[in-house]
Amino acid sequence: MREQAVGLASDILGRVLTAQVAQGIHQHLIDELIEEIGKSDGPRPELDADKVEVVVPFPLTQTQQERLSTIFSSRMGRPVSIHETIDAEIVAGMVVRLDNVVLDGSLKTKVKGMLAYVRENLSR
Repeated sequence: MREQAVGLASDILGRVLTAQVAQGIHQHLIDELIEEIGKSDGPRPELDADKVEVVVPFPLTQTQQERLSTIFSSRMGRPVSIHETIDAEIVAGMVVRLDNVVLDGSLKTKVKGMLAYVRENLSR
């Protein structure tokens, strides 16, 4: 039931938001997540990957790709490449996969968090 609610809420957002508004939210969420990744603590050489999988609803800009590549290369102490997959279902933001680490800054996940908040407050 919960997954259906999240899927429905994400679908509604995708249908209600104009492409321009969705892209604006997307850019904000992307920049926010890149900034957070950049602030993370020091090198992580234990992550043994040479590529970073990024799922986004709209293509990353060249600048965003370069920032991600620079940050992850610095953290891992070696060059890494960014592999981008387009998935409109996440509506805005991005999901980053590096080995077994997943950083989910998608609007779909933010909606999931809000549903938990709503459920908690309705039960009071």
